[in-house]
Amino acid sequence: MQRLFRWKGVLFNTMELSREKCFSNQIIFVSGMNGSGKTLFSKILSSFDRVELMSLSVELEMLCLFHTLKKVSKDDTEVMVRYFMDLKAYNTMMSRDLNFRLDDATSALNYHNPEIYLERLASPGGPSTEELIERKMPVLNIALHNGSSYFDVILSALQDRARIVEVVRHPLTMIDQQAYQLATCSTKRGFTPCYKYNGVELPYHAFGMEDLYIKSNDYERAILFSEKYIKEDNVIRRDIISKYGNDRLLTIPFEKFVTNPEKRIRKLELFLNLSKTSVTNSTLEEENVPRKLILDVPYHSSYERYGYKEMKAKITNRQLLDLKRSEIESKVSGYFLDILDKLVEDYERYFWRP
Repeated sequence: MQRLFRWKGVLFNTMELSREKCFSNQIIFVSGMNGSGKTLFSKILSSFDRVELMSLSVELEMLCLFHTLKKVSKDDTEVMVRYFMDLKAYNTMMSRDLNFRLDDATSALNYHNPEIYLERLASPGGPSTEELIERKMPVLNIALHNGSSYFDVILSALQDRARIVEVVRHPLTMIDQQAYQLATCSTKRGFTPCYKYNGVELPYHAFGMEDLYIKSNDYERAILFSEKYIKEDNVIRRDIISKYGNDRLLTIPFEKFVTNPEKRIRKLELFLNLSKTSVTNSTLEEENVPRKLILDVPYHSSYERYGYKEMKAKITNRQLLDLKRSEIESKVSGYFLDILDKLVEDYERYFWRP
């Protein structure tokens, strides 16, 4: 219903957005900080029965972020979340708006059965696609960047359709990639929402610590961001479990998964009510899982941007972390190193210690 009222000569429209007719297919959101291992988890989940290839939804992330920043109401955000996810399902089943860049993790050509997406290119679309979604019940597989502040509005909007797999990881192994990503914020290919502070354009996550952020380098900014995000994430995780129970959000430490995957694969099957397939084991093998050294990853050229170095000599995980700390220590002041050490201490106490 549309309601109009006039106040001080301005006409306001209080029309309530609505989307009641929705698809019923399941949606998995894989969330984590930059460098947490979302790509690895999304790729493994795409080997499960009916799960689509890993994809991104920038529109969804921006919408939820603007809601978090109190720029969009919760009601309108929930309606648009349902809209975006239904549109994603519809387009995916027609191979519309899919990525076919060979080197990208989200490329349809890197799916274990890319022929599916090539065949869909010839589909008639329209009502037949709607029927196909309800008959096949494809499971969308969407990666969220730094998405914990979006959990509540996504779960509220999609109800039982949504499951969130949150990946956490040792802070020392994420700082390089976070520093790289933060450095792009000031470039034309940086698409992080920004705001003005004393004439300086800053990314939204600098809010409340602007002066310190401005005079910090990229590694110091990465530590500031990590501290802020992890603190908020710990609170949000407890709130989500309190509100929705344990069947909507599953948190998995990256290190425990890559060193002992079978236990966590079973957890994922139960949590998602989905089954792994014959492709799952081969996908794990491609990703060198299980592995003894947590950073013993298959080589990819993009990893070099994030400070990845192949380990020539035998080294333990503890020695690896000590090496990472030494590298970071040379790039930040003692104030920031103290913050990082506290994050490391907390992570090793609650999630994983080598």
